[in-house]
Amino acid sequence: QKEPFKKRWFNLDAEERKLLYYKKPLDPYEQGGVFIGSSEAGYQVQEGLPNGMKGNKWDAGITIRTPQREFIFICENVKEQTEWLQALQEVVARPMSAYDATEEAGFRKSSLH
Repeated sequence: QKEPFKKRWFNLDAEERKLLYYKKPLDPYEQGGVFIGSSEAGYQVQEGLPNGMKGNKWDAGITIRTPQREFIFICENVKEQTEWLQALQEVVARPMSAYDATEEAGFRKSSLH
């Protein structure tokens, strides 16, 4: 990890398979997001941080791996980490529909800009 972590607020839209993030808790528009596909499509959600990443205040990490890249999140505490892991793993365990695949392609294209 080359950049320091920046505090962000997240909202998981499980139906649309999108994890959206905001700079401030009440921002009306997201700053960005991550499409959460299925495990069959190469997506993974794992407890903890990638190997080689250490920090004494980073006890509640989550790693999301997509076919394109790895996203690292730090939760405020282990309880939050457990809740996020469960919610994200439920999305990854659900097979993608044809609609989801179309959304994934559009989401990937729009996130390149």
